[in-house]
Amino acid sequence: MRIFKLSAVLLTSLLWIFITNYKFFPINSLGNMLTYKSGLLALKDPDKTLSKVNVGKDLVIKIDTFGIPYIYSNEDNDLAYGLGFMHAKDRYFQMELMSRVVKGELSSILGERVVSSDKFWKPYEFNKKSKEILEEYKTESPAFYSYLISYCEGVNEYLNNNEIDDPLYKIFGLKPAKWKPEYSLLTTWYMSKNLAYFDYHIAHQELLDNLPKEIFDILYPQRFDDLETILPAKKFKTNKSGRQSFKNRSINEVRHFSSNFNTDIGSNNWVINSKKSKGMAPLIVNDPHLSLTLPGAFYEASIIGKNLKAYGFSIPGVPLIISGHNDNISWGITNGEWDLTDRYLLTTKKDSLYLFNGNWVPFQEKQYRIEVRGKEDEKIIVKRTVHGKVIKKDSNYYAQKWYPSEKSYSTKALFDVMQAKKYSEFKNALSTYDYPPQNFIYADINDTIGIVCAGKLPKRPLGFNGGLLDGTREPFKEEFVSTQWETSNPKKNYLFSANQLPVQNDYYFGAHWNKDDYRVSHIDSLLNKKDLLNTRDMKLMQLDKVDISFFHLKKVFEDYSFDEKYAYLKKMLSNWNGNMKSNSKEAFIYEIFRRSTIKEARRYANEELKVQKAPSMKSFLNYLSSDICNEGKFCAKKDILVNIIKRVDSTVTLENEKGNKEQQYNHNIFIKNISMLPGFGYDLPNPGGNKNTINVNSYAHPVFRSIYEMKKGSIEGHTIMAGGQSGKMNSANYSNQINDWRDGKYKKTQFKENPKKLKNISTTLSFN
Repeated sequence: MRIFKLSAVLLTSLLWIFITNYKFFPINSLGNMLTYKSGLLALKDPDKTLSKVNVGKDLVIKIDTFGIPYIYSNEDNDLAYGLGFMHAKDRYFQMELMSRVVKGELSSILGERVVSSDKFWKPYEFNKKSKEILEEYKTESPAFYSYLISYCEGVNEYLNNNEIDDPLYKIFGLKPAKWKPEYSLLTTWYMSKNLAYFDYHIAHQELLDNLPKEIFDILYPQRFDDLETILPAKKFKTNKSGRQSFKNRSINEVRHFSSNFNTDIGSNNWVINSKKSKGMAPLIVNDPHLSLTLPGAFYEASIIGKNLKAYGFSIPGVPLIISGHNDNISWGITNGEWDLTDRYLLTTKKDSLYLFNGNWVPFQEKQYRIEVRGKEDEKIIVKRTVHGKVIKKDSNYYAQKWYPSEKSYSTKALFDVMQAKKYSEFKNALSTYDYPPQNFIYADINDTIGIVCAGKLPKRPLGFNGGLLDGTREPFKEEFVSTQWETSNPKKNYLFSANQLPVQNDYYFGAHWNKDDYRVSHIDSLLNKKDLLNTRDMKLMQLDKVDISFFHLKKVFEDYSFDEKYAYLKKMLSNWNGNMKSNSKEAFIYEIFRRSTIKEARRYANEELKVQKAPSMKSFLNYLSSDICNEGKFCAKKDILVNIIKRVDSTVTLENEKGNKEQQYNHNIFIKNISMLPGFGYDLPNPGGNKNTINVNSYAHPVFRSIYEMKKGSIEGHTIMAGGQSGKMNSANYSNQINDWRDGKYKKTQFKENPKKLKNISTTLSFN
């Protein structure tokens, strides 16, 4: 018995030694993570470890209880220094992760599981391009160059003089690398990948090849005729383009998608002038929609200097306010969603030659080395043609040109936006903005409102409609539209954007053919029907959960004769108001209705039309209520309605059998940590809303909400973030705003030139 006990103790000890020393790569060993002096147990509250920094700068940072820094200095470059210090303090793991992603060096810290990311990014050589752009700024924009240098110094000041207090560095067994000034320019490409990299040209070419024109035009319109464009439509000529084909062989040989576009990523912004405002001052509103993570994409801050004064949301790694206001103007952003990718279909031989201008030409090749932590380096060979990077899928070769992969100067444009004092300066600053295309809403204290759809739009050949281009010929001449899409002070007294087209004209913008415009129509309706709106009205709009696609679907089913078995569905369609609030039985049933309609659209496209791409819900409902018909396979509309009804009923029945007897609309959001490690996320129950509501809550979400009332001499703001200021899980400000974000509560902002007037300050950092 004694030997047995000793053996058990020895075995347990050995097992404990093994468990605490074994590394679940790339995660550190449990023993190292739990070491008292250097592991997680040694970490202190990161918000209570600083009080003074001796660098001889006339710089003071006040930090409030939400973790928002208020940065004051008489030298504007020192504002960048202070913002860099705070970004490093709260978000450096996020900053380093972003920079390594864009450089194609993520595998060097996270190992082979992320090699695919590096294989995508490395060949674009963005690290090299960012250095070249920085050198250009050194001579052409010295003020901005010195601003970036100062930011970098602030970041490294924090890194050089503070212990690692971010749990993620401990968990992965890493030490932070130093920041370089060119890294701030990498964010443009990172955001362009998230917001402006999609390639659906193969699927679209299939539609062009296989569908009759009348079917194509209603199921896959490049734009809706009734779309409320961002700019007043009457100012521009409308002329739908033709269906010219730019391929060199049948698309029936090509059966795959190359890159799917997330149609849920979007954003809202709108502005009203004093004539519609109860407070007699413009109100400007913004809520960008992205996938939620902890920490989020944005960081709230105030900077007050000699000339530079701004408040709003920055991106960690960049010393700029991306959405916010200064002491004269305010601006907000939504994604343009322009098609910035061309795909060429190649004719090849022996996997090494492609047909070009009648000759067989060898692929250009370049080798790249990818450093992989814990493994041998990987080497990849990237092939190119005169048209762009070569992509092979099955037996097909393509060349892809992604316009944002060239040099981008958007960061400097946003620096100029921060300093603009009136609309003409705002427009001029955005004239050099290129990628990713964004719709910038505007308001100022003098009651001017406006919007600029900024970015570089490629000029495609006349008649181009989103299909493949011919890789056996010269690529078309690279030109960009010179027009600046902008307008100001409209007669209707408001402007807005929700990712719709800037204008209806002959230019090919692209991505919008894949989306519904229910959110667009609802915002326009709410702004149009009421005057004397105030901040409370703006909050209610941002939190609105009405899905007006319900009324469209209801109209389509008006003449349908419901079987008695489905009487409960008819009752729901007759009496409900479309509000996708949580704990609603009607919302529960309608979400099933909506998804069933989308599934039927997909089935119809795949099985009846024999194409891969399903139409959007609005296009499908428009088709069902139209008189368009071509042969039997396009005419079984009653059967389609029956399929939808049966699918809804069977899904409701299945939910009932699974125990969901209350049948209430409840869905949870799980917000992942940027490390993607299990256990570090946040489960947020029952936010309500769906992909069509102004308060989007499906795959993408409002990462922050902001409202600014542009009163002269007293700008009043209200904001909330879906998360918190800090990216450190040991901080009280890691996730402290999430519940208020879900519940529609806002915090009042503080934009004070006198730091003594600030309230709820928990920490003061002095740098002199």
